[in-house]
Amino acid sequence: MDDYSILFKIIKTEEIKNNNEIDIIFFKVWRNKFILNEINLHQRLYNLNEKKKFKICKDFHEFKYKEYVKDLTISSNDENTFTNQFKVPKGIFKLTFSNLNREFNIRNVIPSTVTHLKFGDEFNKLLSPGDITKGVKHLEFGKKFNQPFTNAGVIPSTVETIKFGNFNKILKKGDIPMGVRSVEFGSHFDKPLKNLPLSIESLKFGSRFGRAFDASQLPSLITKIYGFASTEPLKSYQIPRVTSLHFDSYYRHKFEADTLPNGLLHLDLKDYSEVYVIEKDVLPKTLEKLELPYRYNHRIEIGVLPQTSLKTLYCYSDYQYPLEDNVLPKSLTELTFGIKSDIIFTNCKLPSNIKNLELNYFNDPLKDILPSKLESLKIKGLNQNIELGNLPKSLKEITFSHNFNNILEVNVLPLNLVKLDLGGYNQPLRKGVIPNSVLILKLNTFDKILKVGDLPNSIISLEMVCYNQPLISRVLPNALKKLKFGDFNSRFEIDSLPNTLTHLEFKRFKQIIPSGYLPNSIEYLKLGDYFNQPLKGVIPSSVTSLNIDNYYFDQELYHLPKSLKILYFDKLKKDKLLSTLPIDHSIIIFNE
Repeated sequence: MDDYSILFKIIKTEEIKNNNEIDIIFFKVWRNKFILNEINLHQRLYNLNEKKKFKICKDFHEFKYKEYVKDLTISSNDENTFTNQFKVPKGIFKLTFSNLNREFNIRNVIPSTVTHLKFGDEFNKLLSPGDITKGVKHLEFGKKFNQPFTNAGVIPSTVETIKFGNFNKILKKGDIPMGVRSVEFGSHFDKPLKNLPLSIESLKFGSRFGRAFDASQLPSLITKIYGFASTEPLKSYQIPRVTSLHFDSYYRHKFEADTLPNGLLHLDLKDYSEVYVIEKDVLPKTLEKLELPYRYNHRIEIGVLPQTSLKTLYCYSDYQYPLEDNVLPKSLTELTFGIKSDIIFTNCKLPSNIKNLELNYFNDPLKDILPSKLESLKIKGLNQNIELGNLPKSLKEITFSHNFNNILEVNVLPLNLVKLDLGGYNQPLRKGVIPNSVLILKLNTFDKILKVGDLPNSIISLEMVCYNQPLISRVLPNALKKLKFGDFNSRFEIDSLPNTLTHLEFKRFKQIIPSGYLPNSIEYLKLGDYFNQPLKGVIPSSVTSLNIDNYYFDQELYHLPKSLKILYFDKLKKDKLLSTLPIDHSIIIFNE
């Protein structure tokens, strides 16, 4: 519509001298709109069909939109899964065999275009060189695969990442080819590592890997280790090049000074079960990201955390000690506390450089608490009055939890706010409470009558989960593009939905929609779980995608607009609803 509005403005100017010039301009605009619509249609088709699952390959070949499929899953395991006539075609990049068992021969089945290959949990066949085609870069085995690699070359030299299920065989030299950068073992693996290729950079162990750790067996390029659970404590300078390290819950040794590598950047201790006190000089001075154990409940002393390098800190536990000033390093930019925070900030001011802050179970006044450079705040448990000046002006995103239901006054929320989730807020709104900068708003439990001006016109995306009040004209923002209802089942006036709206979703709405009530700008329309009303005159001619989400919907589809390209409904209703489709429509059907 915007393009045509521009066209009419141009026609009114003195530069357009005759009808021929008008025709030329009109054709150019129309052509651009046509091409854009075609591009959008094919983009939707690609998005909807990129990943598909079929029982046998014949079903895939009979699928109308198979040329859009790039991620293919074949689920059957019988002898008719693949035939000479029906094979997996070139053009598939991701291929999954979800139910193949050990008897199935996969030679000449996998096309050379496949880069991601995944076997399901039933596959446990002894493989030979050539079974897996060259070109595969990412290889994943299911839970039951536990066959030895009898010859080098079973895994192609093109493979870069490998993920095992319950594999637990000794690896010989060459079983995993040079060039593999990442190997992930499952929960059963407990074999020596000495024959891993030098190219491996990332290594992940399962829960049973409890061998005495021999660092000399590690590839020299290794920088990331996940699931470390050695029966022996890590020794000083044993893994000097590792930059990312995750400890499993089975690692039960205390960390000493110089145990952790000096170049470590990311330390993940959230699964570490033996919660010894972390003392000074244990954490490397290079550390940038630290995840403390879930059960960690020891006092953090000044100097324990790296003071100049640490940027991200996650403390998931119910930490029970007050923090003093200078315990948290000034370098922090992201902080998450899963704690009862009424005692945290007694003698501690949060570092001023923090931009992302998440506080769980926090219910103290916010005065003089939040850093001045804060951009994102997620806060659970808060049910305190927020006073003017409590929230820093730098905030762009705020998420409250279901606990929050205190009245918000005008100008309390920062004027630069872009995204707002009001959690449990269910107090009357008035003009100025939500700042004009907000683009995305979510109202979860809010169910008060909205008046004109309560919502700023800046909002382009609005979700109202529990709202179920009548909608009158001009209540909703005039720039709104996306609107999502939850419990809404009330009447709305003919002009209450703005003509900028392109995406509209209902969930529990079941009222009759009079003709002309939905704006002729909507492109995607979802009628919810309860809607079962006649569609004649209801669907605007602008709609290209329609989702009928009610299994019990039994209305005729004769009156759908010709603009409609994509229709979704329950697959069990397919035959009945298809019989009522207009025969002159070229509608693409997708089953939910």
